[in-house]
Amino acid sequence: MANNPSLDPQNLKEPYAIVQCKETDEEGKLYIDLVLKKWFTTRGKKKMCKYPSEAHYHLRDQFLEEFKTSEKSWSCVPYTFIVGAENLEQGRRRLDRAQFIKDCKTTDIEGEKLPSLLSKSQISDSLHNRLQMRSNSALPRIDTLAGTRLKSKSRFSKIKSNFK
Repeated sequence: MANNPSLDPQNLKEPYAIVQCKETDEEGKLYIDLVLKKWFTTRGKKKMCKYPSEAHYHLRDQFLEEFKTSEKSWSCVPYTFIVGAENLEQGRRRLDRAQFIKDCKTTDIEGEKLPSLLSKSQISDSLHNRLQMRSNSALPRIDTLAGTRLKSKSRFSKIKSNFK
C-alpha cells in the first residue's frame, strides 16, 4: 500500500473513500458507494462504515460536501475499502469508474470517457441497423483458400462433375 497512497484507508490527505458494501441489491450485485473516511468504525475486529438511513439518503451529497459526522441512528455496514479520493470530484470520478472496472486506483485523467455498458437488446439493435454486406459488391472477391484445398479423387466427384 505504500506505493500508492490512495490505497491506504488511513491516508488523511484523502478524506473520501470508495467502498464496496457486503450487502447486495435485488439483482445480487454488491453496492459500491462514495463515503467519508470519518464514517469508518469497527465492531470488534470487523471494519464497518456508518451509512445514512433511508430517510436521510437523499441528503448524502450534502453530507459529503459538508464533511458531516455520522449520526448514531445511521446503520453500520461491513465494507471493503477500494480506493481513497482527495476531493469530492475525484471521488465521484472514481465511483463512476468503479461501476465498470474493479481497478479504479489509477491516476485520474480529466475529461476521461468511460465505455458505456450496453444491454443485449441495445447491441442487437445496433447490429441490426448496420448495412448488410452485399454479395454483388463491385470489389473483386478473392478466394484465400485457393490452392490449399485438397482435390478429391473419389469416383463420385468425377461422375458428379460430368452432369453439370
